[in-house]
Amino acid sequence: METIVPPVTTPGLTPGTDNSGVGGSLDVSGSGLEGLKPGISVNVLVQGGLDGLAASLKLNVNNRLFQIPVKLNLTANTQTLRLPENRPYPAEIKITASRPESLSFKFVTIDGQPPEKFVQTLRLPQQMPAAEKMPLINHTGSELKPEVQLHNLNFKSIAENLSALAGDKLSPETAAKLQGGEVSAGFRRVSAAPQLPAPEIREVLQNLKTALQQGNFKTFAAEISKLSGQPLPAATVVRPEIGLTSFKTPLGEFVSATPLRLDNQLPVELVIKTVTLPPAFQDGKIETADPLAASARLIEDLAAMPSLPKTLGNAVSVPVTKLLDLLKPLNLPSETMAAVVAKLPAGDARMLANLVNYVKASVHGDIRQWLGPELVEQLSLSGPEGREALQQLTTVFTASARETPLWRIVEIPFYTGENLEKIRLAVKKTEDEEEDAAERPNRRSGTRFVVDTNFTRLGRFQFDGYSLAREKRFDLIIRTERFVGNDLCANIMRIFKNTLHEFDYVGTIKVNVKENFIKIGEDMPEETLATGIFI
Repeated sequence: METIVPPVTTPGLTPGTDNSGVGGSLDVSGSGLEGLKPGISVNVLVQGGLDGLAASLKLNVNNRLFQIPVKLNLTANTQTLRLPENRPYPAEIKITASRPESLSFKFVTIDGQPPEKFVQTLRLPQQMPAAEKMPLINHTGSELKPEVQLHNLNFKSIAENLSALAGDKLSPETAAKLQGGEVSAGFRRVSAAPQLPAPEIREVLQNLKTALQQGNFKTFAAEISKLSGQPLPAATVVRPEIGLTSFKTPLGEFVSATPLRLDNQLPVELVIKTVTLPPAFQDGKIETADPLAASARLIEDLAAMPSLPKTLGNAVSVPVTKLLDLLKPLNLPSETMAAVVAKLPAGDARMLANLVNYVKASVHGDIRQWLGPELVEQLSLSGPEGREALQQLTTVFTASARETPLWRIVEIPFYTGENLEKIRLAVKKTEDEEEDAAERPNRRSGTRFVVDTNFTRLGRFQFDGYSLAREKRFDLIIRTERFVGNDLCANIMRIFKNTLHEFDYVGTIKVNVKENFIKIGEDMPEETLATGIFI
C-alpha cells in the first residue's frame, strides 16, 4: 500500500475525487506529511475516547510515528463518532484533498468494519419545530423551560472531567465500573451574571474527586445522588460550524438536543433532575479501585503519616504468624471468628482494602480502622473470650508497626487459607531526603520503596522502585541472586511495560542479574527472610 510521496509545495487546495463518507481533516503543518496526495490510503490508530469533535490519529509512515491532531467533519450536525471501548482502534483513511497545512480524509474502515457503524445520531425530541422557528430563550425568572431538551451526562464523562481537574486521568477499569450511570438536567433560566456553585455543591464535587482518587465507589454513589434537584451554574458553548450548543458545568458539558440561538459564554442555570446509578452500584458489587491507583495511594499515605505514637516502643513483640494460634484456644463463636479472618489480608477481592486498613490501624494504634467499629463492639460484647481476643489482636497489630531512622515499617499478616505468612512493608521517609528543599524548590517529590522476596526455585529477588504519582511515572530496578535466564527477564519487562501502558503510566525497567542487593533497615537484627515479602 502506498503511504507517502516526496514533499511538494501546494499553493492551494488539491481536490480529491471522493469527498463522501465519514471523515475529517488533519493538521499536518510542520510534520513533514504535507506531501500526502489525494487518493493515498494510510493505516492509522484512532485513539480511544474519540467521542468528541477533536482528537488525534497515530500513523506510521516510513517507520516514523506521527500523532496528528484531527477534526471530524460529519455530514449532519446531530452526528458524532463513538468508539465504545477505551482503546486505540486500527483504521484505514483515504486522503481526499490536500492544503498546505491540512489534509482532508475519509475513513475507509475502523476496526475492520464500515465507519458508518460507529456514527451515532443524537435523537432529537419528537415534534420539534424547525431550527429557524425556534424562539430565543427569554429570561423569565426561575421557570423551567420544558421545550429545551438536554442529553444526559454519563458518569464516565463526569469522572473524566473531575479527574482532569485534579490532575489525574481516569483508568479504563474505573470507566468500566461507571458504565450505565448518568445524570439528567433541565434548563432553568438565563443568569444575570456568571455564578459559582453553591457551597454544598462545591463540597459534593470535592467529595466526588476524593472518592475517585481513593476508588471508593460507594461514597461516589452517595455523593452524586445528593445532586438530584440541585441548581447547577453553567455557561453556553456554541459551535456554529456543527450547529450544536452545549452547557458547560462543573460536572461536564450537557449537550442540547434542541436547536438553540444563544450567545457564546452566556451564563445560565440548569437544574439536576435525576441521578441514575449503574447496575453494579445498585447491587453493591463495587468496592475497590484498580490495583495500580490504589497501591500508589497506599504508598503516598504511608509517606505522609506522622511519627508513630511513643507507646509503640513498649509494646510486646508478638509475631503476626502466631495470630491464629492465639485466637484458636479462646473458642470464639464461629461467625465471630469468620468475621476476624475476613479482615485479614488474603488473595481475594478484599486484599487491597484489608492491607490498607491494617497498615493504617497499626501506624495510628487504632484497631477500629482495621476491624471496623461493628466487629470491635461485637468482640467486646462476646464475654471474656471476646475481650481477650480483642486484647490479643490489639497487641499483635500494635507491635507490628515501628520506625527506623530512614524507614517506616509495618509487618502485615497474610492469610494463605491455612496459615499466616508475613509481609514487611517499609517506605522510605521523605523528611530526611528533603531537608534542602528550600535550596532546591523545584525538586520533584517521589516515593522510594524496596521489595525483597525469596522464591523457592528462582532464589532471592529485589525490586527497587521509585514512584512519581503526580507525573504518573514509575521506574523499577530488579536485582537477582542468581542467573534466571533471558526468557524470564524478557517476560518480566514485557509485563511491566504492558501494565504501565494499560494504566497510562510511563517509566523504565532494568534487570540486573547476580547483582549485590542494597540494604535497608540496617538497624534490624540479621535474619533470613524465609517467607513473605520485605519492602
